[in-house]
Amino acid sequence: MEREGTFVIGQEVLGKGSFSVVKSAVNTYTHERVAAKIIDLYKNKDIYSQEVSALCRLNHYHIVKYLHSQVNEDGKGVIFLEQITYPSLQTYLQQNRTLPLQKALHLFAQIVDALDHMHKNHVAHSDLKPENIAYEHQKQFIKIFDFGLSQTLEPRSLSNSFVGSPLYMAPEVLLRENYNPYAADVWSLAMVLIETVTGRTPFSSFMGIDELLDFVSFETCVPLPDSLPADLRELLRRMLDFNPLTRLTISSVRDFMQKFL
Repeated sequence: MEREGTFVIGQEVLGKGSFSVVKSAVNTYTHERVAAKIIDLYKNKDIYSQEVSALCRLNHYHIVKYLHSQVNEDGKGVIFLEQITYPSLQTYLQQNRTLPLQKALHLFAQIVDALDHMHKNHVAHSDLKPENIAYEHQKQFIKIFDFGLSQTLEPRSLSNSFVGSPLYMAPEVLLRENYNPYAADVWSLAMVLIETVTGRTPFSSFMGIDELLDFVSFETCVPLPDSLPADLRELLRRMLDFNPLTRLTISSVRDFMQKFL
């Protein structure tokens, strides 16, 4: 065990990502089990700084709870978070393919609420996908995590950061234009909902990034399954507007859901 002030970091590895290792830890005052996300600052200092900056702004029951962060003498940055004990939505979909529509909309409403909280606090997640959404199946409860690629910008500010996962990226991000990351989050959220109810994103069958780029360069709308209710197709169509200036904001998504869904 490695003592880090209030926390003791254990040897158990809870997960690994492209930029970090997550180990189990214990709060020595409360005896609560927590997670320690360890990032090599020599390689990923910006990711550590951005995740801490984003999480410090947020306090929401559908977002992983930030506890503490510190920089160690060995060049590692450690972010202490609540320990999420349930798997990702991606894991559930790999095992079960889809969720029934009403359950999917229940989870969607939770994500919308969390994303609205982020955007009101000037945080764009920038990598929203089922892999970064923890899903407690029995209680029908989600938590969004992994803010390493998040961006903290004023609402009308533009970004040129090429971040995210291609299947969930908005066209303006894929085309490497200056873009509004909050509008890009709304596009990603629509892709998550489609995958949750159909088992795949509209771009899952594409053969690589070139085919995806061809589509977003020459097409003007994303095909939506006819099996979805008309009101939901309308919501998704407006969230997947190729023009980010007329795409729904997350607050407008909430309003639409309350009115029609």
